[in-house]
Amino acid sequence: MGVTAGAIWGRAEQQDFRSRVRGTLLGGRRRGTRSGAPVDRLDLAAVQETYGVEGVVDLAPAYGRRGAVSHLTQLTLFSVDG
Repeated sequence: MGVTAGAIWGRAEQQDFRSRVRGTLLGGRRRGTRSGAPVDRLDLAAVQETYGVEGVVDLAPAYGRRGAVSHLTQLTLFSVDG
């Protein structure tokens, strides 16, 4: 069996990495699902019919309120937390 070396990253690098992962997940949650949740499972024609040619350009109601996140985002955040 081989000998295991010490930690590859120091404490500062680990904290920086965790911060970047957290920022990526929260940024995706804020912008991605808040824009995508209202049009989930709609085809392009239905999106354009409802929101115009540009599609969703601002927060639209989904799941009973504006800016709601989807169940997929919640599942992702819970999985990473675990």
